[in-house]
Amino acid sequence: MIQLAYLIQLLNGFLALAPVGSALFAQLSADKTKFQQWADSNYVPTDADWQSLHDAIKPLSDAIDLRATQP
Repeated sequence: MIQLAYLIQLLNGFLALAPVGSALFAQLSADKTKFQQWADSNYVPTDADWQSLHDAIKPLSDAIDLRATQP
């Protein structure tokens, strides 16, 4: 019975992370497309470009970290 309760708790944790993980995946996929466009056009990203990408994923990765530490 203890194993079943643990499995339910584990699945609940995964389900809580799934929406944020999906959003992070979508953002990273969009970033990959942007990187490819930069490479194709020989664009050299600026510090502001990198900061913009970081700012877009930081809240999502922070949300995952927070949810992963919650019981």
